[in-house]
Amino acid sequence: MRKRKVLVVDDHRVVAEAIQAILESFFRVFVEYSFEGMCNALLGERFDCLVLDVNIGGDWPGTKIVKWVRGLDPWMGVILMTADPSLFYQTEQDPSVICVDKDIGEDSLVREIGDAIARARKPYSLRREHFEILYKHNLFSWINAVRIVGLSADHGTRRIEAVLTGDDIPLSWSLYTSPEEGDMICISSTSGCGRCLFCDSGARPFKRPLTKEEMGGQVILSMEMLPKGPKIVSFGSEGEPLLSLENCCELIENLSRMEFGFKFSIITTGDEDQLAVIRDRKSSLPFTLSWSCHFARQEIRDFYMPGTSGQSIERIIRLLRQIEGQGRPVIIRYMVIRGVNDGKDDINKLIDLVDGKFPVRVVPHQKGRLKDVQPTTSEDVDAVISMLEASGIVCLKGEAITNTNVGRGKNAPKWSA
Repeated sequence: MRKRKVLVVDDHRVVAEAIQAILESFFRVFVEYSFEGMCNALLGERFDCLVLDVNIGGDWPGTKIVKWVRGLDPWMGVILMTADPSLFYQTEQDPSVICVDKDIGEDSLVREIGDAIARARKPYSLRREHFEILYKHNLFSWINAVRIVGLSADHGTRRIEAVLTGDDIPLSWSLYTSPEEGDMICISSTSGCGRCLFCDSGARPFKRPLTKEEMGGQVILSMEMLPKGPKIVSFGSEGEPLLSLENCCELIENLSRMEFGFKFSIITTGDEDQLAVIRDRKSSLPFTLSWSCHFARQEIRDFYMPGTSGQSIERIIRLLRQIEGQGRPVIIRYMVIRGVNDGKDDINKLIDLVDGKFPVRVVPHQKGRLKDVQPTTSEDVDAVISMLEASGIVCLKGEAITNTNVGRGKNAPKWSA
């Protein structure tokens, strides 16, 4: 079993070498005697724990040093050696940072280092190549923007509940597993939404767009939970991505330049102005665009999706045709709600809108805020698919998303979450 690597930093050479002598029987110990030496060591090599004289940074207080270290490597334990008891309180919120008195005994110091290493979240489930990319580009700092507070699982879907560390606003996102296309991360792009009457996030009013770092934090935290690494990053959990379009596109641009091999998707309820931006200024970015139509009749859509009121279905379809003409994959999403949008007139209207130009992903409405509506069954979904396919429209079933136009042939992948 390999020894853990510990970096000891103290500007008093005698103290630093004394600590080194104590720890060498238990760890691989490296020593630096200055703040600059510490920075160079951390930038050049990974350590399991940092043992730091809190005053080493000069004008930089120990808490500021810890924040910088956390941005560099959030999975490294930190021991702050101090005679200032106030720091014990300041670091309570970070369990992998432990303050110890400079007079601590030898056995206690070894025990505290082991505890700090154990408390720090280690990237055991990250693929090594992914870890190296994240470390190389200093992306672990994005994790600091999001704090997970709960996990749940249901029928192959994992849901993560979290808060934004900047202002304690709650958010959630989901992980799906597809046997055909690999794992998918479905992240939130805004805090709150308030656009639709039928989904849970519609109950939370829109507060603000999420930053690139807040969305990126969701991606990196999800990568820890997926041993094989995700294949798809979808902006389609809570919120409306077009209300955070610039931040979403910046994140896609950043991640697509790296060697992750991600495919991207933006799932939107539609906004004419922002769709025009995608057409005019974002044509080179690699993402599939999925429009959540859900209701083919304008008056019904305006009622059940009040946040899109004023957005013309016909004008959105024209914009989507122009976007698709640029080579971007476009998919129409239709959530079947029993007794609301699954009638023959509704589906015929949808057929006229699509006009054979786009594939349609058909998903069931299973649970939400429509109290008087029965859950949609697989038979309801199959009935809608049969009507669409009879008119020559290619249908997709479930939540799989790709960066190729999967709706153009008989071999289009079909998968139910």
